[in-house]
Amino acid sequence: MRRLAERVFDRSCDLAAGRGNHRQAGYGPPVRDRLAAIEAPTLILHGTLDQRFPAEHPRELARVIPGSRLVWLEGVGHEVPPRAVWNQVLSEILGAPADPLTHP
Repeated sequence: MRRLAERVFDRSCDLAAGRGNHRQAGYGPPVRDRLAAIEAPTLILHGTLDQRFPAEHPRELARVIPGSRLVWLEGVGHEVPPRAVWNQVLSEILGAPADPLTHP
């Protein structure tokens, strides 16, 4: 985590502005009523330990977005997925099996 934090810090020119981004994004136009119009394949990845957004949030997204798929990341909080789940995340994004032994 320290190495990741160092990389984020090194590539960030304004950390204070980055922290304010989420607060400012909340003031945009509401999009909830447009989620049902999404036609692109949608993968929802959500950590089982996310304390920022409870489990109801991704479940609702999966319910409202047609054809979407919710995948739980076991032991992951509200963070960039840690190395321990990279195989799972990449397999889900690429649509490949998570077990490298079953995929050439």
